[in-house]
Amino acid sequence: MPLVGEFVFPTLFHTKARGGMIVCPKIMKESFQSLQLSTALGAAKQYGRGLWICADLWGPDVGPWFIRTPGFPGHSPEEYASALKMGYFMGPTHLFTENIDALLQYGNGSFRRTEFGEVWEEFVRAFIPAHPLTWSHAEADPDIAFIHSDDSNYGQNARLFGNRGLAVPDAAQSVFRAWHLLSHGTIPAHGSCMHIPGFDFPRHRLKAEVPRDEFPLLQGRPHAIEERVHPLYYPTNNVLVFDETVREEQLGNPKMILVAGTRLSAETLKAVRRRAEAGATVIIADWLVPEPWKASGRTGEGKWLVTGDFLSDDRVKEEAGPHLGGSDCWMQRFADAEVRMYKADERGFMLDFEIRKR
Repeated sequence: MPLVGEFVFPTLFHTKARGGMIVCPKIMKESFQSLQLSTALGAAKQYGRGLWICADLWGPDVGPWFIRTPGFPGHSPEEYASALKMGYFMGPTHLFTENIDALLQYGNGSFRRTEFGEVWEEFVRAFIPAHPLTWSHAEADPDIAFIHSDDSNYGQNARLFGNRGLAVPDAAQSVFRAWHLLSHGTIPAHGSCMHIPGFDFPRHRLKAEVPRDEFPLLQGRPHAIEERVHPLYYPTNNVLVFDETVREEQLGNPKMILVAGTRLSAETLKAVRRRAEAGATVIIADWLVPEPWKASGRTGEGKWLVTGDFLSDDRVKEEAGPHLGGSDCWMQRFADAEVRMYKADERGFMLDFEIRKR
């Protein structure tokens, strides 16, 4: 019987994988998709675990679609269709939708598919047979390795490890700032989920405006379509996340390595230094570096940059820039296949996909 850890927030993936659990990121929940998936892929690769993906229709948005209850479904059918393809192309062991209640509606003695059920039917019966995978999540091969410790900071800088009185060190927030850099500024610099300042969920207003006995809303709330806050698209260039104990042979051959967070093992520090000497660009937080290695500059064939801030340091922008790719493409590589994702609408609620073979 498999033991699976299902994750709403992009934290503790590595801790649970290290303990023997299969990792299962939720997609479409209140997280930033590239951050969530890069973290899950890195944890599964580092610890040799399976990868399940849960396409969870619970979410923050409201629109002209079947709504069982405020927040469910909290995504459009079109976003759901793109999210299923996005999850599938990550090469997971399993991919499933949580809660069949959004896919079927009962009435007059029988079930019928909702618009979400139609999306699922088309995905399973048509899309998957037409797009057989030739890779798996275990073959993820990063251009950028992001190493940071797993301190349970899920985005709000509060309640680390469930402790309401535990202070959050500044070093923990460096992870968010690094993601802001990696995502061309699209992931906020002050958190890793949408439960942070700057996000107002339309589902909260729907709950306040519509009496409970009026649900389900068969046509949803058409006027609310422009209030949506949860697109899928946050561009990163082939990033995998590893924890502070990652071994050198587990990294693959990244061209750039970022190291942030609250702690770093001595062996991983040595491995990162060796990668710089072999040609990689390493950008590392100064509080993680011992005195002999505090100086920035060339080391061997590569570069070693020690910084106190991943955003305000102009040297970081200069060295990282060539490795970040373009803001018009989110890419993840598996063996010889590059999964390239693009905005299919203005804000990126829907995605277009391109598979390139190297």
